[in-house]
Amino acid sequence: MVGVIAWVFTWWITEAVPLPVTSMCPLFLFPMFGIASADSVAHSYMDDVITLVLGSFILALAVERYNVHRRLALNVTLVFCGDPLNPTMLLLGLCATTFFVSMWLHNVAAAVMMMPVATGILHRLPPADEQPKLMNKFSRAVILTVVYATPIGGISTLTGTGFK
Repeated sequence: MVGVIAWVFTWWITEAVPLPVTSMCPLFLFPMFGIASADSVAHSYMDDVITLVLGSFILALAVERYNVHRRLALNVTLVFCGDPLNPTMLLLGLCATTFFVSMWLHNVAAAVMMMPVATGILHRLPPADEQPKLMNKFSRAVILTVVYATPIGGISTLTGTGFK
């Protein structure tokens, strides 16, 4: 086992082969040398929680690729912003949206997906040339809204938290 680990470590450090190939070496080397069964090694690679997190990241990347985050940002601003801009309602809308998304995705994946939504909302706001300090505080509040709403929404379902 020490020899296999040294071999994989050397390949990892030197990048003699691509890292995905290096990371899969124990999957076929451990059973070949009789260190562990193929089932136990494969189970270590694809645990239920790892699969859930991986699926959430893939879903978040698909959402970003097809610009769902832009549509979400536009709809949040349309629904929660009145004719005079109400920052409290905008933060509430972003918080509710992040809460809902985090219920169905893993917390980290939901935060990864909602950060472009938050920055998209900030880009849609009119420039605050006369009040840059106020806009800076509002920008921080928007980012903190995503950061705090993500774990709160995640604890409401098993999918969001990733626990078994």
